[in-house]
Amino acid sequence: MDSIETKEFEDAFTQSLKLMAKSGLIFIFVSLIAKLIAYAVRLVVARQGTSIYGAFSIGLMILNIFLTIAAAGLVYGAYRFIPEFEEEKDYEKSRNVGMILTVLSAITGIIGGAIMFIASPFFTEAFHIPNSVLMFQIFALSIPFYILGGVFAAIMRSIKKYEYEAGIKVFLENIVRIFIVFFAAWLGFGLIGVSAGYVFPTVISFIIIGFFVLKNFNFLKAKPDLNQYKEVLMYSTPLFLSGAVSLFIGWFDVLVIGLILSASEVGIYSAAMPTASMVTAIPIALASLEIPLLTALKTKNKKKEFDSVFVKISKWIFYSTFPVFIFIVFFSTEILKVFFGSAYTSGALAMSIGSFGYLISSLSTPANDVLSVFKKTKLILYNIIIASIVMIGVTITLVPIMGITGGAIGTATALTVNSILLWFEAGKLSSENPIKLNYLKSVIASLLAILLAYGFYEIRGGIASFFISIIIFGLVYTIMLFLLKSFDKFDKNILKMIAAKTGIKQTIQKWI
Repeated sequence: MDSIETKEFEDAFTQSLKLMAKSGLIFIFVSLIAKLIAYAVRLVVARQGTSIYGAFSIGLMILNIFLTIAAAGLVYGAYRFIPEFEEEKDYEKSRNVGMILTVLSAITGIIGGAIMFIASPFFTEAFHIPNSVLMFQIFALSIPFYILGGVFAAIMRSIKKYEYEAGIKVFLENIVRIFIVFFAAWLGFGLIGVSAGYVFPTVISFIIIGFFVLKNFNFLKAKPDLNQYKEVLMYSTPLFLSGAVSLFIGWFDVLVIGLILSASEVGIYSAAMPTASMVTAIPIALASLEIPLLTALKTKNKKKEFDSVFVKISKWIFYSTFPVFIFIVFFSTEILKVFFGSAYTSGALAMSIGSFGYLISSLSTPANDVLSVFKKTKLILYNIIIASIVMIGVTITLVPIMGITGGAIGTATALTVNSILLWFEAGKLSSENPIKLNYLKSVIASLLAILLAYGFYEIRGGIASFFISIIIFGLVYTIMLFLLKSFDKFDKNILKMIAAKTGIKQTIQKWI
């Protein structure tokens, strides 16, 4: 990136990054907190036993399948078209897109919910889960609220009102969810109680965020024509199909394990893989902010800034995901034992394998965003189809032989294949190679941090030492990044701004 730096470019690029950081800093932070809360919900349900947690996980799998189908990729239409029209100050077209997305989402959400509700007895029989029809029906009733709430959140994000989504859809919804699920479990309401507690907050957040969408982006008077509907659908459909196939990759392992093995094995696997997916927490938050920014830069034909944001986001993702991956691999058994219980530790190997797949997938997130911005959605679909074919073969072959470890290998293999294809394709659209030698600094810092943290835990042992090891790992990794001079001047500008917002400017100033 140094080769393309000029004073004019530096000012423009720094301003772009600052815009993203200022408007999205709250969203990224709250997204991470929400993911931790969502993880805590799983912990509460998991403590009810591997069988109940397995049944609950199967219910979530079916719910997510129907949500993906009903969503029809429409949120991507918000990310792609609304920022572009807002940037061009064509507010009529922007509102038209909002109306189109809302109408289509209401239709698909109601249809999807109705089909799942009717099919609930079938799911109960197929997965051999007695007395679970009501659970599936409760999940089905929530589908329209999930779909419309998701579209409203995408609209708010697309007009750079991140704080509303962060505060309502991401944070409030998950806070309410953890409390309701906890009390449902504590009062002994069992599988039905925790299922109802899980989806009820979605209704609350839908109502609240819907109010703010109408206040900040009133599209009720919009009158889109048929051609605009077609344009949105033509863009969203390939992404919907790729999302559906991607979901298939994400849940096919659970599906096979549920059909071949038992609900208890599903429970163990559903503790291991979501924990492994924590590697993706920061990339998902960054990617949700990257697409609107890249879209705006492409609209203004700012090629240098576009390429550099691609490179910069790639670096930040690597620096934030590789250490999480290393920690999960070294502490896999301890993580499952401390958070889920001894009954789940047999999933340690599956979790380590899964974390590798999620690491590779996270690193390809910016590449996926570049293809989306250039409307290369068919390529994304083709990549996912190829990866899913690979996964089907690997998973069906290995699960009967290796159990849940075979499922993890199938998922990791599919994620890796998809990522390689994305890197290759995005490289043709960007003149900058995102992979740099300074990535080694993160690797060195991570390895030193994990050796010290794991060495401390091996000497001391116990739950308290595990949590102290987390602190040691985080501190050593951060300090090493500064000592290795891992941050360039653009990174430092963003760090200074974050420090100013968090009130630690004086402390961090000494380091940067």
